[in-house]
Amino acid sequence: MKPIRLIQPIALCIIALALASCTGNNNKPADGTFKEELSLTADSVEMEAIIKPGNIYFADPYIIVTNTLASDGFNYAVFNKDLAYLYSFCPTGQGPSDCLMPSVINNMPHGKFMVRDHAVDKYHEYELSDSGAVETRVFSIKSFYPYESLWEINNVSDNIFIVKGVTPHRAMRRLIDFSTQTVLDSIDQTFDLPSIMGKDYFTEFDDCKIVSNGKGFACAYFFIDNIDFGTVKDNKMQVTKQSGDGTLQDFHPYTDETLTGKYKYNVDYNTVYYEWLYGSDSRIYASYFGMPWGDISLHSSTIESYTYDGEALSKLHINIPLSSFIVLDNNKIIGLNSDRSDSHFYTYDIKSE
Repeated sequence: MKPIRLIQPIALCIIALALASCTGNNNKPADGTFKEELSLTADSVEMEAIIKPGNIYFADPYIIVTNTLASDGFNYAVFNKDLAYLYSFCPTGQGPSDCLMPSVINNMPHGKFMVRDHAVDKYHEYELSDSGAVETRVFSIKSFYPYESLWEINNVSDNIFIVKGVTPHRAMRRLIDFSTQTVLDSIDQTFDLPSIMGKDYFTEFDDCKIVSNGKGFACAYFFIDNIDFGTVKDNKMQVTKQSGDGTLQDFHPYTDETLTGKYKYNVDYNTVYYEWLYGSDSRIYASYFGMPWGDISLHSSTIESYTYDGEALSKLHINIPLSSFIVLDNNKIIGLNSDRSDSHFYTYDIKSE
């Protein structure tokens, strides 16, 4: 069966361009010319302690891997930079120090690690050392807007965090002071998809990954070929550049019918652009997929690097696709492929020609 289309492509592009030009940020397209393009070959290191790894994170100076096998009893395993296993922490369960559905908060200060448990809307903060993780506090913050859930949380400074606030009807980027529990600033997503898509809109369509280094931030969209680059200054956020040209793909909306073509569901025909985003102190690294959602288990084999100002630096082609990764000192990629049957780290040395 031919996939159902939401709107004619020409009309959609015209609307998207008009909306992009009215964001109020005076955005300028980022220079899309990469200074270098490299092909990298992976080395693999067998992973201790975890049979079914999820995502990988960096909590300086430690590497954290999500354990997706709940029967193991802990949500995260800690490794040093040599990829030697140290210990596991953050127990699964319903106790006061347990987590059921934790998500990682990025860019925490040296030696600190924080998660939000979405099951009970509580935050757990830890001090990490070579010998173990000590839980230093468990807290909650009030709900700022009805039905809004906070995702893609990044520490900016002290108790200030940039987040993606999501309701069933809209997604926003917010700057929140957790200590005073106040919203300091809010900006819309670059594209007003609720207006464009109407009743067919779900927040999955403008889903994005966010990273920050404290002064700048980047936002890479899952279903939109665009990365926003912005600044955080005086408790205000501003998008200053974009990698895309302001156009949208011809979305395939959710439908109740089961398809008989290559993919079972209509939404699986949507192209996924940016699957993962990692931010170091000076650069951002975005994994570009460029294939339909129905093939997402293949994962990304291209990683683009930029400055936080939106300057295109490198396009890296990797021989083993990665579902998530970190980059140490801007010269070594360490990643995972959660759909491979083996439990390995895959590492790439970034060496310019």
